[in-house]
Amino acid sequence: MYSDKVENGVAEAIIARISKAIANNEVFRVVVVLPMHHSGDIYDPSTHQVMKWQRATIEGIFATLHQQFPHANIGDYIVFFSLAQKGFIHGVPHFSQIYVHAKVLITDDRTLVIGSANINDRSLIGSRDSEIAVIVEDLDTTMSIFNGHRVKTGKSIKRMRKKLWREHFMGDPTLNRLASLRIAAPAHKNISKTDLFYSQTKDPTSNTVFHAAVEIAKQNSALYEQIFPHYPSKRHVTLAEYKHDVENYVKGVREGTFKATEEDKKLMNQIIGHAVLYPRDWLIHDQFKKDTRLKVVDESVFF
Repeated sequence: MYSDKVENGVAEAIIARISKAIANNEVFRVVVVLPMHHSGDIYDPSTHQVMKWQRATIEGIFATLHQQFPHANIGDYIVFFSLAQKGFIHGVPHFSQIYVHAKVLITDDRTLVIGSANINDRSLIGSRDSEIAVIVEDLDTTMSIFNGHRVKTGKSIKRMRKKLWREHFMGDPTLNRLASLRIAAPAHKNISKTDLFYSQTKDPTSNTVFHAAVEIAKQNSALYEQIFPHYPSKRHVTLAEYKHDVENYVKGVREGTFKATEEDKKLMNQIIGHAVLYPRDWLIHDQFKKDTRLKVVDESVFF
């Protein structure tokens, strides 16, 4: 039986835990990686509905916390990333989002959950979609530092988390790029190798690590925006604006007028890894206005 109310309590749990951290002046980090937009046709009304509810959930978390704690920097507690990749095809620069389909949760390098469930009522209330998940608790432990304290963590889980961070924030799950990082990427000149999650004793909740991750994603987003006029960003507040820039890009590629300049190549080389900031202001006007085209869609299927 469908309901017009959201029943799963994930967003409420995040809000409650961050509220506790702010009230108690505690360090607490939530790092979320999700697609820039739902799979499928970006111009399809059903895609817009998924984007609408995803955006509403994210903005609802921030709005609720800002209301409760107007002087707190909520971005110090929760951040939303997306993933992107770039390259050249016949000398023409291209980019695409890396669609995040994996459902992975890692908590404090102690517990790992991998499954099929999305964070919505279809997956989580237990009477709709069938889902499966495995919960891993690592019995082979190692000592780590979390929030300034030495604690036991799982060896394999910690290794997996660090490998993912290296891949998405460095573009290489190994250490191979460390030596040339600061030379090849002047946009990231203020980030040292110790900021980038490599030290076995580095506290992953520290300001150094957390803000380095945000800075890399922020710089990458800015570089993508410089190179690609149709990169999802706040300059496209409506779908019509986005469509216009996409069509101009496609036309330029077909006619051979859109080619990589030396400056573009330089900028693309400065992009590190895959992490970008989730574009919260992209299509913001269309996402929060009443759209009569969507009346034919049963909204309950998206909860």
